[in-house]
Amino acid sequence: MFGDRGDQTGKAGKAILIVVFVILAILLWTFFGKESTKDASSVVAESSVDSEVKSLNGFADDIPQPESIETPPSNKNVHSTPTINKGAPISKKDEVEDLRQKIKTLADDPSFKAKIPERPELAPENIKKDLPAPLPTSSIPADEPVNSSYAPLLNKDTLTLPVRAIGDPDAPIQIVEYASLTCGHCANFHKTTMKTLKKKYIDTGKIYMIFKEFPLDANAINASKVLRCMPEDKYYSFMNFLFETQDQWAHSLNPIKKLKQSAKLAGLTDKRVEECLANDELEEAIVNTLKDAAKKHSINSTPSFVVNGGVQVISGGQGIEAFDKVVAKFIPSSE
Repeated sequence: MFGDRGDQTGKAGKAILIVVFVILAILLWTFFGKESTKDASSVVAESSVDSEVKSLNGFADDIPQPESIETPPSNKNVHSTPTINKGAPISKKDEVEDLRQKIKTLADDPSFKAKIPERPELAPENIKKDLPAPLPTSSIPADEPVNSSYAPLLNKDTLTLPVRAIGDPDAPIQIVEYASLTCGHCANFHKTTMKTLKKKYIDTGKIYMIFKEFPLDANAINASKVLRCMPEDKYYSFMNFLFETQDQWAHSLNPIKKLKQSAKLAGLTDKRVEECLANDELEEAIVNTLKDAAKKHSINSTPSFVVNGGVQVISGGQGIEAFDKVVAKFIPSSE
């Protein structure tokens, strides 16, 4: 009987010990377990916030920040996202949208626009995409100052063009050149033979050279009208300028625009050029000059040269030798 009681006492003691250990385990877990879990959660949370802040900061660096945007002061112990409205966390989408609104507000503000310097060279009409570079002003010879008043474009009584010429009107030889401003042979003549002809015979008083338009196409007609707009003392230099730069304007995508630019460099106003281009009487007079040359002298190509009223006609872009013969014929004593 006493043996049974001892077994029962031993079992009771073991049960009590187990209960005590369980209670101690619960107390230990309660005290240490929660702190460990709390620390782990804090680390995870802080790591997540750090990543988000770095991401937002990197994104914000790529966006120009207006002065009105505020960011919180740096604090190593505080983790927060950048803010635009004080204290309000933002997302990337919100920040971009806010910046767009601020930029739009600035763009619509007259006082802000007034501070922006004007850049006329960036205006669409001034941007050169497929046209040649602007013509240099140095290419236009400045023989004499441009007259403040323009010579008449037409002889009103007869609707004929005023004479445009160089040399001595009393020279023994008079040559009328019929040329088209878009004619390649005409341009070559003026860039080569004409320079020698002027120096050798015109400047020495032997030849009086008269220029008349013989336009072969619409571009030539417009160029002739612009040329006829020039003051008389600028006619010859501007004609040579158009021949020298023929490839730049005659074959461009917008010849009229190039003609306007060239005329402006030569001293004409935009208004004056527009008036001349729109002058139907001037165009009619130019075309009548062409018809008259074809009828009287059988001119059908350019350049052509009528000597002393039609005594001799020279066709094509001849060299100086052809004019040497003319001078020798009419002035036998000439060298």
